[in-house]
Amino acid sequence: MTAEITTPRSRRAILGAGLGAVAATVATAVARPLAVRATDGQQVLVGNTYSASTVTRFDTTGAAGVTALSGSSGSGTGVFGGSASGWGVYGSSDSYVGVFGGSTSGIGVSGSSGSSFGVYGQSDSSDGIHGQSTSGNGVYGTSYLGAGVYGKGTGSASGVNGQSSSGYGVYAYSDSGQGVHAASNSEIGVYGSSGSSTLPAVHGWSKGGNTGLQGYSGSGTPDAGLTHTGVFGSAPNGRGGQFAGGKAQLRLIASSATTHPHSGILGDLFLDKNKRLWFCKGSTSWKQLA
Repeated sequence: MTAEITTPRSRRAILGAGLGAVAATVATAVARPLAVRATDGQQVLVGNTYSASTVTRFDTTGAAGVTALSGSSGSGTGVFGGSASGWGVYGSSDSYVGVFGGSTSGIGVSGSSGSSFGVYGQSDSSDGIHGQSTSGNGVYGTSYLGAGVYGKGTGSASGVNGQSSSGYGVYAYSDSGQGVHAASNSEIGVYGSSGSSTLPAVHGWSKGGNTGLQGYSGSGTPDAGLTHTGVFGSAPNGRGGQFAGGKAQLRLIASSATTHPHSGILGDLFLDKNKRLWFCKGSTSWKQLA
């Protein structure tokens, strides 16, 4: 699996600030080489540097609930792992969490990379990455050039799955782009389900006054959204919208106005306060249908 990320200078500055504590911790070691105190098979003493050609392993499999290796720091890094070309830190578990990070006020786990994945998680039977919070974001992602959070599912798996007991299953917002963009080659691009009897399964809101929810069918370029439009559907070779219902296929809610607007767009239907249905033939030309 590969990733191509173009890192801007501002991103490097942010990463440099985030790794400042680690850099300060190892600055002395970088400035002058430390004498190697021990090699393979010798004892490890606190405060020294060691060179080995085989793995140093702490095995506590015979003692249930015992931590194999623990690191803590008052203000620096608890545990630091680095590699020139491999994994900086690698965690694996047969039945539980591979890597767990927790914090009472700061970041639980932070990962950064100049050219590849900042954090990578993989699991054969459970979550590759699982985020949980009692008051904030379970998982929060931000990006300067790509997706803040990107999910891809192979086969019949979901690219992104969101679930909540009382809040949003998935919440997306953009200042100038699309709140949600999802694509699938053979399945549903976006699927929303809700058990609430008062709230919608999928909600679209355009705070800038454009289209709240847009649907397009076809291989060409989707039409641009319409201003001040709740729902917009288009299909160059089919139907923009189709409705079915046991009580009614379509319902127009009567306006509080006593008659149609002064002007409209060809094709507008308008139901006034007096229960009259109007059809707009364009501009200020209206025809009463019922």
